[in-house]
Amino acid sequence: LFWWQRYVKNIYDADAVQSLSALIIMGSFLLSILSSELDNILEPDRVQTVDATFERIELVIVVVFTVELAMNAFGNWFLPFIQSPWNIFDVFVVVVCWLAVGLRCLHLLQHAFLEAFCILSMRLR
Repeated sequence: LFWWQRYVKNIYDADAVQSLSALIIMGSFLLSILSSELDNILEPDRVQTVDATFERIELVIVVVFTVELAMNAFGNWFLPFIQSPWNIFDVFVVVVCWLAVGLRCLHLLQHAFLEAFCILSMRLR
């Protein structure tokens, strides 16, 4: 690895970055629950506004996880990165989330995959 890759890897592997990642995963899960609950109790005209806000927040979360994945890939480089099943799993989750962001018809799929896979990933690591 080059020195700049080690630098990125050290940042990615830092406890603070890993803890922040876990907090974002839990926050995403809680936001998903809150969004679903608000959809059930708000008047229809307010639901669209709330949904648009949650979609923007979800986009930010997907961007953050894409940056995290890129840091992981760059810091570990190709072979060590693809040899880890967790990294392949993370790539799958991020790709599904980007598909869901790009295609709002997969909105429920995004929630289901993101929460299920992120929680599973966090618990099994």
